[in-house]
Amino acid sequence: MKIKKISLSSTQKLNFISNLSTMISAGIPLLSAVGSLLEDAQGNVKKILEAIRTDLLQGKHLHSSFEKFPLVFDSVTVSMIRASEESGTLDVVLKDLKDQIKKDIAFKRKVRSALIYPALVLLVFFAVLLMILVVFIPKIVTVFTQLKLQLPLPTKMLFLASNIVT
Repeated sequence: MKIKKISLSSTQKLNFISNLSTMISAGIPLLSAVGSLLEDAQGNVKKILEAIRTDLLQGKHLHSSFEKFPLVFDSVTVSMIRASEESGTLDVVLKDLKDQIKKDIAFKRKVRSALIYPALVLLVFFAVLLMILVVFIPKIVTVFTQLKLQLPLPTKMLFLASNIVT
């Protein structure tokens, strides 16, 4: 049974994995750690923790609970959790997972900040183009129509574009 609609932001996922990792590393049993996290949880995190606790009480593994939330935990994460449960290194894998999520968040921020400048340049370009088509070209059109000259095709196309926009 997959609960496909539930998702978490990167920050919520980081906090969840970080807190779980800290508790498991401190030697707290998994069921107790989930119960402790559940006390302060809200929203989708609470729903995920409740499903995990229910599964653990039924004797299921943590990775089978993670599989129910494909928008939160991808298949690589589920496989890592499965392998760590079998090998007894859940604390190490959770810590590695936490570090990877931090790197992913940092990378997304860098990409977002790198795209801001080109987006701003494009916005200014279209604003200037719109201003030219709406303000300046109509004034030039009146001059050329009064002169009754034979205009080249690109100029006629520019005048037509200005007419369409206005």
